[in-house]
Amino acid sequence: MLALLAVVVAVPVTVLVAADGSGAPEPTAASPDATDDRAGEPERDDRGSDEPAPDDDGPADGGPGRAPLDPDAELDPLDLALLDGVDLVYGRLLTDIDVSERAMIAFQAGLADTFSDPDSPEAALEGASEIAADSQAALLAVRDRLVEPVDDPGAERVRELYVDHLDSWEVFMAAVAEDPLMVFQQGEAGFTVTINATADAFSRALEDELPADIDAEVARFADDILDRGFRGFGYADV
Repeated sequence: MLALLAVVVAVPVTVLVAADGSGAPEPTAASPDATDDRAGEPERDDRGSDEPAPDDDGPADGGPGRAPLDPDAELDPLDLALLDGVDLVYGRLLTDIDVSERAMIAFQAGLADTFSDPDSPEAALEGASEIAADSQAALLAVRDRLVEPVDDPGAERVRELYVDHLDSWEVFMAAVAEDPLMVFQQGEAGFTVTINATADAFSRALEDELPADIDAEVARFADDILDRGFRGFGYADV
């Protein structure tokens, strides 16, 4: 999943004042002094270029002939019992990837809820730290399965690149758990660029390596994963 932490748009200024300690609030997207960094100044997605930021008013565009998926959509699961051979290899891999993606989605939704109406700045930051720690634990649990090599060269390339992507999110979550102010500094600290670059590498590999004759349901599930978290955000052009 791309780094689309637009939750900072709605962060109350009081949270930023208290977090900064200087009495001068850090600009948000709604303030007159806001700039374009997606972490502290959320209108840009830190793709490492001067391309315009994607429109956040609607969901990502789907693949050819497909309806768009909401970023928080629950995917129809695969029935792994019906698969064998390379279909089963990809089915198991994509099922674990979906678990990982849902942990990333829950992390962002949790941050949005925590910062939307906090009892106090301290409560918001404490809540962000707890959400990050829980999300990190969820990622590490599924990572234990995803680090196991698979018996297909194409699927193995996809697996390796996805683990890189998972690790980029896990490192960011660990940083937020340790210092929740990192939510506002993700672009400056380089987390957003790393997350988006690894997302791009994974999504391109999945498009390239998925066999043309793969089971139709596996192909549908792969497309759903790409539509929900990777396509149409102006970075992973697959």
